[in-house]
Amino acid sequence: MAVRWILLALIVTPFAEGLVLWQVGSWIGLGWTLLLLVASGLIGAVMARREGLRVIGSYRDALRTGRMPEEGIVDGLLVLVGGGLLAFPGLLTDVVGIALLIPWTRRVAAERIRQYLARKVEEGLVKVTSFASFPIGQPVQGEDDGWEPPFVEREVRGEVIDTEGVEVHETRLLGDGKSGRDPQSGDEG
Repeated sequence: MAVRWILLALIVTPFAEGLVLWQVGSWIGLGWTLLLLVASGLIGAVMARREGLRVIGSYRDALRTGRMPEEGIVDGLLVLVGGGLLAFPGLLTDVVGIALLIPWTRRVAAERIRQYLARKVEEGLVKVTSFASFPIGQPVQGEDDGWEPPFVEREVRGEVIDTEGVEVHETRLLGDGKSGRDPQSGDEG
């Protein structure tokens, strides 16, 4: 179903962009339309870089302290989609892309997507799997409480039991079936 929507968007978007550019060009003129197109692309590129770096920084800080990122994966994907839309020429994709880069409009879109996904999870159409080594959704201790993320190497205290390995030969366990000879010592059985 999602593939049909994406395919439809890829077919309809260029036509819609052409109509909007033609209409805006007839209102304000070709020069101003091109200037508007370039300006929206530049503003969007600056916003995409700023928001992308901010989201990556918040992810890094949260994971370093063993917390789940506050913004979530959906917000990060929306920043990525918003930046990608700015790569397409046209005013419609620039407006939608910039809207996805503005934090408060992105939060609204992310909340609607989360509600949609929650509905799909309840219906059993989406399965969520986590590979986290710490409890997700439960509060964890902060750095100053002595808590360390589970992937940090740390000293283990306690009794050490040292052992030596012994090589075991199949003939010693089962015998060679003929001589009863111990292959390790060379002695007869």
